[in-house]
Amino acid sequence: MFRAAVAAIVSLSTFAAVGDADAQPPSPEGVLDHFLCYQITETQFGPRTVLLHDQFSEHPLSRTLTSRWLLCNPVAKQERGKGEPVPIQHNDTHLLCYMIDDKVRLRIKNQLDNKNEQLFKLMEERLLCVPTSKMLIRDPEHPPKTPMPPVPTDTDHFKCYTLTKTQALPGTYNLKDQIESYKVSDLTARYLCNPVSKTVDGEETRRNHAAAHLVCYIMKPDKKQKAVVRIKNQLDPEAILHISGPELLCVPSTKEWQ
Repeated sequence: MFRAAVAAIVSLSTFAAVGDADAQPPSPEGVLDHFLCYQITETQFGPRTVLLHDQFSEHPLSRTLTSRWLLCNPVAKQERGKGEPVPIQHNDTHLLCYMIDDKVRLRIKNQLDNKNEQLFKLMEERLLCVPTSKMLIRDPEHPPKTPMPPVPTDTDHFKCYTLTKTQALPGTYNLKDQIESYKVSDLTARYLCNPVSKTVDGEETRRNHAAAHLVCYIMKPDKKQKAVVRIKNQLDPEAILHISGPELLCVPSTKEWQ
C-alpha cells in the first residue's frame, strides 16, 4: 500500500541549486514558485471527502478534509549577503491548504492477531494544498467588485506529509510577497508535499509534474502581518478569509529514494 516511512528515506534538494545535467526536465524551479504561507482565521470547512493518489499509494485513497489551515502566496526569495534572487514566476497562482483527518490508519490482520485487526499509523498525512485564485482586499469595508482571477489549472495539487528528525538551516533570507517584505531565519523542514491526483464529486484532476515537489519549512520571521483576501478554488467556490503570519516557506524540491 505505502512504501517505507518517508522521513527515513527522502532526500531533499531545496535551497541548493538543481542543475544536474542528467536530471529530467522540467526542474521543480521551472514549474513552481516558492510559497509563503499564512494561517487562516476562518478554518471551518466541510468535512469533505476526496480521493487522493500520489507516489506513496498504489491506488486512490479516500480522505476527509476537516478544515482550512493555510493560504500560500508566491514569494520572491534571496539569501542575505549571497546568492541570486529567485523572482516570482506566476503572480496569480496560490495554494490553499486543508487539514486531512489525522485518524487515517492502516488496518493489519494476521495469524497472530486475526481477531483484533489492529490499526497502525504508518505515516502522518497532514495537508492537501489546492491551486487557488486570490484577490487582496485592502479596504474590507468596501471590497472590490471586480471578478476573481481564474483558478490556476497548470499547478498541481499537493499532499503533504510530516517530516521528522530535521534540523534548522543556517542563513537568513529576504522574502517579498504581495503582502509584505520579511527577513526569516531558523528554517526547519516540517512537510514534504507530493504532487497528487484528486477526485471530488466524480471529477478527477490529474497531476501534471510528478517530479516537482515542495518542502515546507517553519521559520522565524522578523514581523507578522494580517490581511483580508477573497479566494476561489475547486473546493471553495468563493470565500473571504482573514489571514496572519507568515508561518511556512515552501520551496520547490526534488525527492530521491535512498
